[in-house]
Amino acid sequence: MKTLRILTIVDEVKVIGLVLHTSFQDGRNKTDIPAFFHQVLEEAKLAQVPHRLNQNQMCVFNFAKNSPEFDYLMGVEVEWLDEIPAGMESIILPTGQYVVLTMVKRGPEDVGQGFQYVNEKWLPQSAYKPTGTPSFIYYDERFFSVFDKQGYAGNPIVDLYIPIQPKE
Repeated sequence: MKTLRILTIVDEVKVIGLVLHTSFQDGRNKTDIPAFFHQVLEEAKLAQVPHRLNQNQMCVFNFAKNSPEFDYLMGVEVEWLDEIPAGMESIILPTGQYVVLTMVKRGPEDVGQGFQYVNEKWLPQSAYKPTGTPSFIYYDERFFSVFDKQGYAGNPIVDLYIPIQPKE
């Protein structure tokens, strides 16, 4: 299942979570991220975050331009950033337009394929270009209601958000 739409996020999104510094070099991200993701989930490490807006989670990709290094923040949406638990970091995702790819996530390779589809197939043919601000995956009840019972075999659904702006 894959659907694509353009969405304008009216308000900035504040996120608090744990950061993994990783790299595309030598495919390090392909082993680092799944281990980190599952450890954070299994140990409920985000349960202590104050001022949560909901039970959803986000994985934010903060790519550095022309570098294989990037930060992967696994966090939650919050109302305020005034209380950041020790060892955690925050990020503010700006107001803007996003191309949103809704897809089945059976593992990390699906995320890579989602990015590849949007960046290499959809964007070049669209009237948009990337902004360079962080992209993120949104995990809500469509993911957790399935994943918690059946794991990836149940075909849980996520949304991949990639920030875009009109080409000039």
